[in-house]
Amino acid sequence: MLLRDLFRLILKLMGLYALIISIFTFLPKAFSISEFELSSFIWIFVVSAIMIGIFIVIVFRSDMIIDLLELDQGFEEKEIQFGNVDKFTLIKLGIILAGGILVVTKLPEFLYQTFHLMKDQPEPSAWQKFISRNQASSEPSINLAITGLQLITGGLLLTFRNKISLFLSNSKF
Repeated sequence: MLLRDLFRLILKLMGLYALIISIFTFLPKAFSISEFELSSFIWIFVVSAIMIGIFIVIVFRSDMIIDLLELDQGFEEKEIQFGNVDKFTLIKLGIILAGGILVVTKLPEFLYQTFHLMKDQPEPSAWQKFISRNQASSEPSINLAITGLQLITGGLLLTFRNKISLFLSNSKF
């Protein structure tokens, strides 16, 4: 595998992971602290468009980024030997890592929030304490739903890793 191909794969996987994380962190927090005015929705739309734009550039224009940052320059060898590992397998490994990280980091938080919701005495998180200084914080059930969606996304990444890998390893971009 060429060094350029490795950097292309790394950029695409980073872009995919960054999109998933930003969707589940920025949007819920932005809606919880917005005052439901037109300016708030415009701000949320602009920032979301920028996030999607960055994702598109990272995933679909990875060669441009490699050329701009000269990532493949300065190495003695232009080819990396991984044995019998091909591009598809590396992408699948990255997707497994991304999905695994989502599941492993969000499962304890999901169980903690479920326990406190069932206890009917939810303990506010640090983010909720920060928001409560300025406005009323979001409901604990919303935080539980967001964490549940993150778990589902991690599970879907793990389940459909072959189809996602096939899409990302497609030679069209």
